[in-house]
Amino acid sequence: MKRVSFQRTLMRQSITGYLILLGALLLYSFSQTVSYGRGLYESNRRVFNLYLEEINQATRESELFILNLYSNNAYTSLAVSTDVLKKYGYAYDIRQIFQIQMNYENSMEGLFLLYEGGERCYYHFRAGTSYLDIRVIRDEIRQEISGDSWISGWRIIEGEERPYLVYLGGRNNGVYAAVVVDFDGVTNDIMNRYQVGDAGIVFASDEGVLSNQGLAAAAGIHTRKGVESYKGYHWYQILTEPYYVYASEVNKTGISMLMVVPNGNLFLKPYSQLLLFVIIVCCIGIILLVRRGMKRNIARPLERLVGTMNEIKGGDMEAKADGQRGYLIEEFEEVNQTFNEMVEQVKNLRLMAYEEEINRQKAQLRYLQLQVNPHFFLNCLKVLYALSQKGNIEQLQDTIIATSRHFRYIFKNNSQAVLLEEELHFTENYIALIASGGSVKAGYEVFVDPEARGYSVPPLVVQTFVENSVKYADVFANVSSSLKKKMVEIRVEVVCLENEKGRFLDIRVRDNGTGYQPELLEQLNSREINLEVADHVGIENLKARCQLLFGEEAECFFMNQGGAVSEVILPARVLQSTVQS
Repeated sequence: MKRVSFQRTLMRQSITGYLILLGALLLYSFSQTVSYGRGLYESNRRVFNLYLEEINQATRESELFILNLYSNNAYTSLAVSTDVLKKYGYAYDIRQIFQIQMNYENSMEGLFLLYEGGERCYYHFRAGTSYLDIRVIRDEIRQEISGDSWISGWRIIEGEERPYLVYLGGRNNGVYAAVVVDFDGVTNDIMNRYQVGDAGIVFASDEGVLSNQGLAAAAGIHTRKGVESYKGYHWYQILTEPYYVYASEVNKTGISMLMVVPNGNLFLKPYSQLLLFVIIVCCIGIILLVRRGMKRNIARPLERLVGTMNEIKGGDMEAKADGQRGYLIEEFEEVNQTFNEMVEQVKNLRLMAYEEEINRQKAQLRYLQLQVNPHFFLNCLKVLYALSQKGNIEQLQDTIIATSRHFRYIFKNNSQAVLLEEELHFTENYIALIASGGSVKAGYEVFVDPEARGYSVPPLVVQTFVENSVKYADVFANVSSSLKKKMVEIRVEVVCLENEKGRFLDIRVRDNGTGYQPELLEQLNSREINLEVADHVGIENLKARCQLLFGEEAECFFMNQGGAVSEVILPARVLQSTVQS
């Protein structure tokens, strides 16, 4: 059977069919796009004119409201009255008119009334308007009316949070009124009423964009200048412009309103049913032919190879790619053979890496937990020698037994964990051993949650903290104006904790000493482990072993609370490597 290359087969069967399909669809799509593009442009233009008329109507109504307010009895009375109490009443009546007007005009964000040269100011705004913006608008109006005898017209005022369109009217009688229009509010009102789809509304002045800055930046709109460039249509814009922009100036305001429509809308157009039917029939025939060839020569071999990969991913490292099916494409046989060789190599490498990591961790654990302070060993020998010299045979015997228990526990126990009960017995034996020497007086108290006794802990986890208290707890008392050392009181507490991550053992050892030095606390509470330190090497050793055994689940804490407090939190487990020494 003559075989052909994978590349030639793929190129011949896929490119031939898909290029014909793609060419037909592109030709049809382009012709329809150009044909209906102008119609869609004009449709969007009519929608834009509708939006523009809405905003123009809103500005005209705002101007008309201010002009009508001049003839209102309360307004004219406020201008001529000299009685302070009556002026307050007239101003209150005008505020009531403001509230009624804003209930009918959704475009109005707020209204101002200023009299006595702007010293007195009343306003009414919709809920949610920023007080900082209100204050900025008020101050701008006061500054503007301070020197003019007649004020009337629109201006843009930049608030703390967003810009506003303000129509200010008044006379030299010292009474002024202003209408505040929020660009975002007008835009949202238009959107809610007319369902503009993907289109967006932008307001801009000569200085910059006043609303919807993100959409304006995407469409390349920076100011209202160049509005005339948006008033034409060209067929090539369908292929070159990401957005269509429609723009016009708003009535007497000095700003422009722009509607931005994504270019993708132009492709939602009607088409010839007959031509489409012919194209679909041709495309279906081509697709069936291409699919048949690709399924036989490409899809099925790939499915078998992917199935083998999934079996390996699921843990079956013995799965093999089947290369005995006589594939027409010779590259698939080469891929299967190479894949099987790679899987075999990966399997061997994983075994080697796993064994190497296990051996490394075992060696490191063994090294860490068998570190023995030679000074303690020598001190034990000195104590035994001293007791023998004194002839205290009974105490000597007890000390020898305690010493043998201590070193038997250390040298015999090479497991990753021991039972908590066994660790506590070992610690009690350690206290008895150091007390026999007479150099240290130590009181030892243990409180253990009954549920915690059956769980496993790393060897020496309690003894390390106790030994640290014995060695470094400075305990003195003033007696008859002289310093005398008191007994070191050590308390061991073990409780069970439980949260959403599971159950944990909280092991805490506290003493009545002077506590840790600040710089030492910072070192001990660090997650970095330093086994080269001269002091407290046992604690660093314990932190390293907990990290190897439990990773991020283990936590060590050190603090001062009436003495040194050492705490370790471990997952509550019974490890398989737990043995009784």
